[in-house]
Amino acid sequence: MKLIQKLGSVRTMRWVQTISACLFTIVLAWLPMVGSRTVVPEQTTAEYRNARVGVAYVGDETCRECHEPQYNDFKKTGMGRSLSIPGPRNWSEFSCHAGLSRPILGTRNRYLVPPFRFLAVGCERCHGPGELHVRERRENAPLGGTIDFSIVNPARLPRHLRDDVCKQCHLLGDAQVLRRSKTYLDFRPGTPLDNVVSIFSAPVTANVDLIKALSHPEQLEMSRCSIESNGRLGCITCHDPHVQLRGAEAAAYFRRKCLTCHTLESCSFPATRRQSTTLPDDCIQCHMPKRAVSNLGHSALTDHRILRIPSQSPQVADVTRESPDDLIYHTKPSREPDAAPDLRTLALAYYEVSQLYPTFRQKGFVLLEQAARELPDDADIQAAYGLVLILARPQAPSEASRALQKAIDFGSRSVEVLTRLARLRLREGKTESAIHLYNEAIETDPYYTPAYLGLAYLYTVTEDRQDAIETLERVLKYEPGNETARKAIADAKAGTKE
Repeated sequence: MKLIQKLGSVRTMRWVQTISACLFTIVLAWLPMVGSRTVVPEQTTAEYRNARVGVAYVGDETCRECHEPQYNDFKKTGMGRSLSIPGPRNWSEFSCHAGLSRPILGTRNRYLVPPFRFLAVGCERCHGPGELHVRERRENAPLGGTIDFSIVNPARLPRHLRDDVCKQCHLLGDAQVLRRSKTYLDFRPGTPLDNVVSIFSAPVTANVDLIKALSHPEQLEMSRCSIESNGRLGCITCHDPHVQLRGAEAAAYFRRKCLTCHTLESCSFPATRRQSTTLPDDCIQCHMPKRAVSNLGHSALTDHRILRIPSQSPQVADVTRESPDDLIYHTKPSREPDAAPDLRTLALAYYEVSQLYPTFRQKGFVLLEQAARELPDDADIQAAYGLVLILARPQAPSEASRALQKAIDFGSRSVEVLTRLARLRLREGKTESAIHLYNEAIETDPYYTPAYLGLAYLYTVTEDRQDAIETLERVLKYEPGNETARKAIADAKAGTKE
């Protein structure tokens, strides 16, 4: 099945200095009792067995057999309705907005039929695969203790693993670097997110009037509440993902959450001032107001920096950075505070971040050169290095060609790599090689317009105008408004008449 996509993947969009963000942002959470403060002991000594590879997903309807009240409440939330009707989005968005997508590995924007095993985000996104739990509970298998380790309970996870459950969808960062041979679908609750994907942000000066979509955990880390709690404060301290409250009910609920740590005397405003807010005595309205979103148009989201004075500038997260050009490593293993990302991860992170913030390009290029030397068989490293060389050393295109060819030889199926290398091959006079690369890119992603335009240009310069016209007409079949293709067709037809 092919799902039309014009925008490209999250990583590709970062390469062209555009930030991709999910269309919906749902507040995550996990307290089982609405309006009460439930303290659940943190479990640190045993592994949840359903986090292991090989345990299958069973779907929400199976969970419903025993947990119908939670099921019914959850299906009314934004997460529970996250993808009721599928739309043309990319893989990483599907992994957050769908229960379980089914991409065709080695392709871009192509999916099996049906494209989803489970449509909306469901129970197993946070609890992990349910096969083992369902089987043991149906068989009345003994628990072996007070905790059922056949299914993840995020409230009992160590803090860093607890927060990773939320971060898998709600922390975009400025760079996401997948581990070798991993996909976003490999993450399982109860395991470190960094085992699958490392997430980084640039330490840019915070703008008090703007926030980024999908940055709730990053914002929370900046808050004084989080800093002084020494990490105990997490998403599910205040939020329950099973329910979504609104209006006065939500204001009262979150006010009670604030008062579990603060007191009425903590607020310096007089009672008359507090009662004058739209919802009386609403802590959130003053300290967590809606802010404009810098990377998502026409949107406003709740500011999770929890500013005491709304106009103040918050601290930048991760004060352990040694220099201003160090990235913030959000998925750093908590038990290793001095842990640094490996060379591959760091080089690719700087490569992505430098597309948004040019000040990181120099350090990023040094890291990428080192990684390219030390990791000659890493497809992602060679791809990034080759793409950077095209811009950094335009006078030496053969270097870029060698790196991009290495990337392909070691398994890269990036349509940008294929298309860029095709252009270089055309410059070298290797027409047949360029045609093959363009066609391979189109086969990988039938909706990647640059590959069609490049192939059409090749046909034009080789005087094969009819093939050029036919190639451009393929673009108009899925993107009728593409003015570049229309103009090129008109030019090619005019050249044919001459």
